[in-house]
Amino acid sequence: MKGIRTKSDIEAGIGYSNIIGGNGVFSNLIGAKCTYAASYFKDSVQILTKCDVDKNKLNVK
Repeated sequence: MKGIRTKSDIEAGIGYSNIIGGNGVFSNLIGAKCTYAASYFKDSVQILTKCDVDKNKLNVK
């Protein structure tokens, strides 16, 4: 992931995303709804993402 940010006074934010693709074991996550929080500092960004995933999809064989 590469974050690009234009000049702004906002130093943090939250948002929502959906997983629309994945390969191998990650294909089980397609359709998961996620919430993320981003914190910006100078030229860096930290992002924490939490997704709602059906427990049955987490059983990888």
